[in-house]
Amino acid sequence: MKQPPTPKSSSTGDGSSWLNWFPKIGVFGVALVGVVIWNVRKVTAQRHHDRMDDFDEDYFKERLRERREKRMSERDGPDDVLKNKIEEIKGDDDDH
Repeated sequence: MKQPPTPKSSSTGDGSSWLNWFPKIGVFGVALVGVVIWNVRKVTAQRHHDRMDDFDEDYFKERLRERREKRMSERDGPDDVLKNKIEEIKGDDDDH
């Protein structure tokens, strides 16, 4: 069996050996940075999209209505709140 030729080594010490592998490392580094940036953008866009999917409009409206009622009750007296509730219930009965 024939032995493969031994690799040529630079024994001159002129520093040309690191120039031979620098372009390969540079291309790899640029590609790696590009992949990382692409993945970060993809994840942030996905989180933004997921956050909007979790948004429950009915729950938000219910909480808003409760806060408005609480604010009205603080501003109005207890009798006015009771009147508003009675009117609200009567209004719901008329719709059915």
